Amino acid sequence: MKDIIKEELLLKILLEGRLEDVIKKYANNQDDVEDVIYFSKNDPSGNNKYLKWMTTQWLESVRGFYNGNGNKGDIVLVVKSFHENLQRINNKDINSYKSFGELRDVTDEAEEKKKEAEEKKAVKNQKEVIYSDDDWLVVSPLSWKASCYYGAGTKWCVASKQTDTHWKNYNKRSTFFYVIDKNKTQKDPLYKVAYRMLKDNKWEFWDAEDLEFSKQERGEAWFERLPKKLVDNTNQYHMDNYPSRPAGTEWIDEDNRAQALENLLGHSNISPVENDLWYRLKIYLDEDGNQYYAVGDEDDVTESVTSYYEMMDESEILQHNDPNSLQSYISMNDSTGYAENEAQYMIDHFDERGICEEMGRVLDYDNLQSDISDLDSDIDSLESDQRQDAETEEEIEEIDEQITDLEIQKDEKEGEFEQLIEECKTDYVWDKTTEIENEIDMYGPVEYFINDRGMFTNINTMVEAGGFYFDKDEWLSNEILIQPTGDIAYVIFEGDFGMEEDDENGEHYLGKIDY
Repeated sequence: MKDIIKEELLLKILLEGRLEDVIKKYANNQDDVEDVIYFSKNDPSGNNKYLKWMTTQWLESVRGFYNGNGNKGDIVLVVKSFHENLQRINNKDINSYKSFGELRDVTDEAEEKKKEAEEKKAVKNQKEVIYSDDDWLVVSPLSWKASCYYGAGTKWCVASKQTDTHWKNYNKRSTFFYVIDKNKTQKDPLYKVAYRMLKDNKWEFWDAEDLEFSKQERGEAWFERLPKKLVDNTNQYHMDNYPSRPAGTEWIDEDNRAQALENLLGHSNISPVENDLWYRLKIYLDEDGNQYYAVGDEDDVTESVTSYYEMMDESEILQHNDPNSLQSYISMNDSTGYAENEAQYMIDHFDERGICEEMGRVLDYDNLQSDISDLDSDIDSLESDQRQDAETEEEIEEIDEQITDLEIQKDEKEGEFEQLIEECKTDYVWDKTTEIENEIDMYGPVEYFINDRGMFTNINTMVEAGGFYFDKDEWLSNEILIQPTGDIAYVIFEGDFGMEEDDENGEHYLGKIDY
């Protein structure tokens, strides 16, 4: 217990000592002291290990670079990233980094390494282990990334990191097994073989050089070397994932939409309706239930709904759709110009002293006014009293020189006063313009002008008034993407609709129709 208390006391002394040292050495005013304390509280080391570096970067570089408006939180975030990724960073001495940007580049690289490691770990789980012994490992990749990982070192197009197109195309209607011979080196083209089983129980063998050798003698010899259990496992896995269909329904193998309907109904007794579409969606008949269905994947339904809305006038969309779904697509043509005009209008409500008080410079205002008043009094005194009492030309000349000096000082003070007023007005307009513009950008024109200010009754009247525009294309591209509980597909389907996957896990939308 004594040792624990001793360690805690030592840590407290270390913390307080480092904090006191940094404040004494770098803090020039109370603001600096508060900044140092902020960094101390947010030092991820727990012992102010990074306090000096954060303080000097803030006081000497970052704050000045942003004209006093820098974000201390940015420094803390980068230092926290540095602390959390020390095992991924070669140079672990933070004081050797001369700038915030230099450290940020290092932490960005470390974060990327961390992300890659996490992705690699996730990819390892995106596969099924079909068979494993001392000589062989067989996996079936469940994703393109898993295909790239387990196909690394080969020239297979399905394992190309450049594009997933080949994986998507070849993976349709087939099962891939990557057969790894643990006794062969990478120099042997057969150290990895892509064993592809098709739905019609045919197969293909591709060596690591991406050469098919299924029908060659070496293909037969390679296959005969495989353990019987390995072959049985691959066959069973393929059959479990792609069972054979009843005779006469083989056409469904080539029709993903029909596959989705088959999976929904639980039987294959369906037929397509030829030469007709339902709002551009393909029509099928469930012969068992004598019910027609419209079926389409996301692209099909999107195209249908897009066409529907493209034919509508903008005013119809604004009038008949949920305002909440439209709000984020209403923009202002010139929010900066509006904000500047509002700020200029607001400044007219202040007198000169009021605007200085609003900007926190009323003391400067009062001091300058006092200085000018004092100078006026001094000048009046010289002109009205002392000059009249002067008895010689030399005395009069000396008094005139004093008056001239005071008038110069007064002119300077009046110039400072005018500059003060102008600065306060400029700063006020800038601050208010930024404030108003940020509010419009943050909450959107609808919230600002309708819900908050009450300047318009609805979105339609606001857009018609001018100065605003409705981004119809952006609204279409986002809102027509149907979700499981989508509210937009009702324009295509007459009633309830559902979602179902085809044999390649592609999602389709299905709904009963009166046809």
